[in-house]
Order: sequence, then structure tokens, then C-alpha cells
Amino acid sequence: MPIEPDKPVDLGIKRFCDKCKICAEECPSKAISFYSTIFQPIFWMIMGLLIGVFALSLKYWLQDFKIVMNRWKWILLSAWLLLLAITLGGGFTLMGENEWIAGIRFLLFFGIIVVITGAGLFLLLRKSV
Repeated sequence: MPIEPDKPVDLGIKRFCDKCKICAEECPSKAISFYSTIFQPIFWMIMGLLIGVFALSLKYWLQDFKIVMNRWKWILLSAWLLLLAITLGGGFTLMGENEWIAGIRFLLFFGIIVVITGAGLFLLLRKSV
């Protein structure tokens, strides 16, 4: 007997869960978040907006520092930007999952790596070819 698909029915379960929070309170490992899942897409929208603004301003930043780019410099810069995005995304994702200590440690550890590699990359980019 074939079953015909129908339209989804909103029973209000999501709204109820966002208000109730009993599962988050009683979870022994604290793996269930107290926060609404609406924050995660907002975080990634803000992250995308910031990366877009940075990418648009990159041309002017390079001109101000009189940096001439070639293919390998663009590859290194792209790799550094990917590392920066992974650092921010990973750290704040951990914080969003109620793993605040792990998120802070992640941000500190990889943040130091990002700052050191960023300073080295800047010095490398300033060298004339």
C-alpha cells in the first residue's frame, strides 16, 4: 500500500524544547545545550559577513603596505585565512555546545598559532620578489 506524502505539521515541539530545558539540566555529560539552535546559523552568517568584508578590504590593505602578490603568496594567504576560520569556528562551536573550557583552550592554542603564523606571513609578504 503506497503512502502519499503530506505537508509537515508544526506541533510546537521546537518551541516547547526551547522553553523547557529539562533535558539540558538533567543531562549528566552536559551535552545538550541550554541555548536555542537559532544562534548557530546567526554565528555562521556573521562569520561569513566578516570574512566577506575582510576579503573586500584585502586589496586596499595590500596596496597600503605596497605588497605585490603572486600565486604562491595568494596560496599562503588563503591557507592562513582557512586556519583563522577553522580556529574561530572550532572554538566558538565548542562554546556553543557548552564546552566552554575546551572552546577557550582551543581558541588560545590555535589563536597563538594563528598570530605567530600571521606575523611570519606578513613579514614574508613584505619581501619584494
